[in-house]
Amino acid sequence: MKPYIPKELVGSIFETIVIDADSRQCECDGMAHYLAYRFKKDTQIPLRINEGLLVVGGNQTPHHVWSIFESDGIEYLIDLRARMWIRNDEDIPHGIYHLSDVATLYNGKATNNTWGNFPKELIEILFPSLDAFKKEIEMLRKAEKLLASK
Repeated sequence: MKPYIPKELVGSIFETIVIDADSRQCECDGMAHYLAYRFKKDTQIPLRINEGLLVVGGNQTPHHVWSIFESDGIEYLIDLRARMWIRNDEDIPHGIYHLSDVATLYNGKATNNTWGNFPKELIEILFPSLDAFKKEIEMLRKAEKLLASK
């Protein structure tokens, strides 16, 4: 499912980053690292990374990490992995939201960890895109065929 993007951010660098980030093979903490890296590299806007719980309709995550940023005086929350932990339906945030619209679902605080301070090469190894993962699988299948033919 495509991440939700508020209309004022459609076509922005924020949408580009979130669409790319959603394709990465990582959980919520890895997503925070990846988003912090991309925001630092592409926007120079700092992300605030929060840890805690997400509670929706009586269901809650055991532990969760999400990101918050400000643009043009509006605070936004990014969450791309909540559906891994609760369920995959439209009630569960997946994308960029006005913080004021979803703040009551999140119970946590900002972390003091250093997020996203990795070189690009390490980011690509730790958080591969789905396309990179598919290419790797293709290469492994070709290698298997080559070995089987010998």
